[in-house]
Amino acid sequence: MEDVVDFTKKHSEEDEAEALEQIEFTFLEPAETMYHSLKNLLLGYSTCTGNQVPQLADKIIEKKNLSLAIIEDEQDDDGLDTVFSIIGLVELNDTLGKQIKEFFIKKCRTHCKEKAAAIAEILQKKQVCMLINDRFVNLPPKLVPIQHQTFTSELK
Repeated sequence: MEDVVDFTKKHSEEDEAEALEQIEFTFLEPAETMYHSLKNLLLGYSTCTGNQVPQLADKIIEKKNLSLAIIEDEQDDDGLDTVFSIIGLVELNDTLGKQIKEFFIKKCRTHCKEKAAAIAEILQKKQVCMLINDRFVNLPPKLVPIQHQTFTSELK
């Protein structure tokens, strides 16, 4: 005889807790197997237009020693990793970096006019990096401090 679960009935909190899936996470430097997932995560990043996101994902993977990703332990059926969170530094010294700097300067001129000139001077004359820190909203909050601590210790 087979057990049949009726999903139309309301279940107690105990039943719901038992139904939760356990997921194990790993902290890794970004890799090519994370490209598509990373790109999807970055699509909501406000500093980039849609055509800049692939370039940003490429930069993060290229400079993997400056970034740290949280992924699920198991790869999907295509052998790709699912990125749940990314933190990393991106140098702003190429064409994409120039576009991002222009975006920041434009925002400053709109929202903090009194400091826009000073910020523009720093962005144009100094070597600067952008800190990327993005994650899925439903990522367990306990993982975020661990990711930040690991990232900062790796940078040292």
